[in-house]
Amino acid sequence: MHARLEEKIKAFVRSQGVDVVGIAGPDRLDGPPSLDPTYTMKSARSIVSLVLPMDVEAIDDFLGKKSYVPHNLDQIKKNQQMNRVTELTAGYIRSLGYQATPVRANNTYRRTMYPFAVIPSFSHRLGAMAAGIAGQGWSGNAMTEEYGGANYLGTVVTDAVLESDEPRYSPRHFTDTCCKTCKMCDKVCPAQMFREVEEEYVLLNGELHPRAKRNDINLCSASCFGMHAISPDKTFTSWGFGWIDAWMNRSTDNASKASVIARMLGAIYTKGDSAARYAAISAIGSRIHPETVINEYLDKHPEKLAQKERVKEWMAFAGKLGVSGIKSDRLLVCGQCSLVCGPDLRECARRYKLLTNGGLVVLGPDGAMVNAPTYEDAARLRAKRLPNVTAWDVFKDMLGMNMLFISRYTGFEPKSFIAGRLYARRMKKAVARHAKGHKDSAAAAATNPRGVVAPT
Repeated sequence: MHARLEEKIKAFVRSQGVDVVGIAGPDRLDGPPSLDPTYTMKSARSIVSLVLPMDVEAIDDFLGKKSYVPHNLDQIKKNQQMNRVTELTAGYIRSLGYQATPVRANNTYRRTMYPFAVIPSFSHRLGAMAAGIAGQGWSGNAMTEEYGGANYLGTVVTDAVLESDEPRYSPRHFTDTCCKTCKMCDKVCPAQMFREVEEEYVLLNGELHPRAKRNDINLCSASCFGMHAISPDKTFTSWGFGWIDAWMNRSTDNASKASVIARMLGAIYTKGDSAARYAAISAIGSRIHPETVINEYLDKHPEKLAQKERVKEWMAFAGKLGVSGIKSDRLLVCGQCSLVCGPDLRECARRYKLLTNGGLVVLGPDGAMVNAPTYEDAARLRAKRLPNVTAWDVFKDMLGMNMLFISRYTGFEPKSFIAGRLYARRMKKAVARHAKGHKDSAAAAATNPRGVVAPT
């Protein structure tokens, strides 16, 4: 008996070292514009979704303030691995007589009039949910029972009409079970992007998938790019060294979008190499590089090198990726909402304890990040060691970042715009129906508190 096409594809993916894989056919791809595979390939009808785990030991070092290096190396290795596996999977599907193309692991965005919105060409997160292998967590990250929210995602789109896998999780599976008790993602976000109790939704295949209401998505950019690194209670930091004073000691729940954007843009250019660092992140996530180049760098074990030697090796490696002007080897400095999210509550609590006990880190005398026992110590050390960036450095960085975003992400795409408006209208109706259902249920419970069923 011949194996079904879907089984062949999944078997191939698993042979490449990816254990969690799922498929969504045309019947499971109704959602936001970023779930539309035809943006990537016009003839696309189905997707193959893949999940790889993050290295837990590297996460421990990162959260515990032991070292950011192992996690950054894991980011390089796994993003490149995902790009290679999706490229090979697309080639395998083509060998079976169909068209297929991979979606790169990261930094492939649609053009919009507001480029910092960074709307993905195809959302790996929504794809994993549609393919039935992930559910949405309180943070909005895609969660699996194997890895929690600490994962890397990939997608292949194809014109083959594939049969969808049955969803492993209901829309509220994680938010009503582990997330309801946990919500560590909310506690670890330096910029306080999430509301603690308020929900918002993603409308996927006619069902509302809940997540925490977001104050402003730009707050995530501010944390992940290191512009704001300190917790509201000043007891721990990420690996960034930016502190936005207006977000300390008070909530960002009611901050206006204009003020968030202004403070974010005011902080982004103070390091002098923001454009170069973003270009490096993009190069690793959105392109495939020769394995010899990647392995040559990894084989030097940067995690064991002294700070100056490590930065020297990183700058040489970045140059081979086509990136110049970078000054630090800290590629990614936050992502704590996903890193703290383990496969069970005990693991989440363990990681949260690592983060909070790890305390604060600030820039040291030789460019390394050093631990500070108290906030007062951190503030004093930070005042001494803030990056010495000239006005010319700031100007060049601002020009470089603006040119990068204008050339890659700025523009108007009518199809995406119209699809977004139609989706927003459907979402509004679905939320209204959901709210009415809750109101009717509450009224029924009030009039019949014991749940007595009337005889018929």
